[in-house]
Amino acid sequence: MLKFNGRPFQSGDFTRALEDGIFEQAKRAILDKLRGVRDPNTGLAPKITVTGRDLKSLAVSVEGSEELIAEVNRRLGR
Repeated sequence: MLKFNGRPFQSGDFTRALEDGIFEQAKRAILDKLRGVRDPNTGLAPKITVTGRDLKSLAVSVEGSEELIAEVNRRLGR
């Protein structure tokens, strides 16, 4: 019998585990891209919040000056 995480294999469990892993990697990649971003005038870092339960609901919120948000958007390719 095929097992996944010590239990009999079920495709739904496998799919959820795969999606959860991709979601966590996406969150980390976003935060890594924005690490070190600072306001050019004050040197302050943005307040970055990554929320959501899955890839479909993934959202990024950024607080900071207009210049800082522009740099965040540039780093994210927007």
